[in-house]
Amino acid sequence: MKKFFRHLGLVARKELQHSFRDRDVFMYTVLIPCLVYPFLSFVGVEFTLLTQAASKEKPFKVACYGLSPVNLVYIKNAINNAQKSGKDKTELLESNEKSARAMLHKREVNLVVAEEAKNGVLDLYVGHSFDAFMQTERFKEILEVYHRQQIKDSLQQTGSLNAYRSKMVNSHPLKQESYSLHFVMLLVSIMMMSVGVCYPSIVVTTEEFERKTIESTQLLPVSRSALILAKLASVALFGIFTGAVNFFSIIAVFALLIYTAGKLQTISASELNSLLTPVQIAEVAVSYLVMGLLLSSLMMLVTSFCRTVRSAQNWVAIPMLVVMLVPSLSLLPSVSMSGAHAQPYLALVPFLGLALTLRQFFTSAEVSAIQIVAIAASLVYTVVMASLAGFLMFRSKA
Repeated sequence: MKKFFRHLGLVARKELQHSFRDRDVFMYTVLIPCLVYPFLSFVGVEFTLLTQAASKEKPFKVACYGLSPVNLVYIKNAINNAQKSGKDKTELLESNEKSARAMLHKREVNLVVAEEAKNGVLDLYVGHSFDAFMQTERFKEILEVYHRQQIKDSLQQTGSLNAYRSKMVNSHPLKQESYSLHFVMLLVSIMMMSVGVCYPSIVVTTEEFERKTIESTQLLPVSRSALILAKLASVALFGIFTGAVNFFSIIAVFALLIYTAGKLQTISASELNSLLTPVQIAEVAVSYLVMGLLLSSLMMLVTSFCRTVRSAQNWVAIPMLVVMLVPSLSLLPSVSMSGAHAQPYLALVPFLGLALTLRQFFTSAEVSAIQIVAIAASLVYTVVMASLAGFLMFRSKA
């Protein structure tokens, strides 16, 4: 047994070194998740912040016509309230419809407010420009800030309530966790894991045939089971690394977005804190590891059919599609392995059973029998597919 694990470690190290030197593997498992995705997201967020900061410094001119006296006074008070901070430079220009539309066309004003239906609903007119949406949001923010200030002042005057805030809670755990933001981000990282295992799978299987190194591999004083297990471990390591890097990249970018939204006074980061316990985190990590092994064995099985890298690159699209679609079904509240509408047989469905197990771990730290079945079935599928991959690789040179 000691000799088996020593051989296993030597072969796995060889496969990892060989895979890491491959340009495609380096690009899709290291460069893109570590640098490209976070960089592009960071640039997008910073551009939004820059646009918002620049628009706040410029005079914001609003023309209005046809407003009822009540709405006109309300808008004036809201603009005066915004001007008190000294940072907002909003101006309100009263006009008629023709003049207001002409000023908007000439870009003399940023936005036109009208009340054409006479039912209290305001119509906001903006030009066809890149920042038209931002102009609308800026005006809406002025009104909403004033509205919140009025409510706060009114509540303080009564002395019954000083402030209020909203918080997210899982009122119905078996249904609500389907829409957990953290669970959705984990599913995205699983999808990206499929990208991370593609090229390492091709390197440890198909390239063996294309470069005609399969004969020398079989001459190694190592059992075939150790060879396949080492290849599986190296591929899974690349896949888990890629998925984890993408997950933390998404977390980092989302934290930046929350910070940005907080500066714009549209969302509170306290509403999105994860409430997972250390036990739940450990359970999620184990399921995530099993998912990596299952996905790696599937990719190796597919690529072991191929004898050229080009054909393997085409065939891996099929399991990638499966991994991107099947786990996504776990987002449906009606698809569940527990609860009133339990469907226990789903534990035996590859990938879906594990995804539902992950979803339940986001709800409770308790491990149910159906979750153990899902994890055990996934391990069995991993062994079967890895064995088939080994049979396909070595059958012609037996």
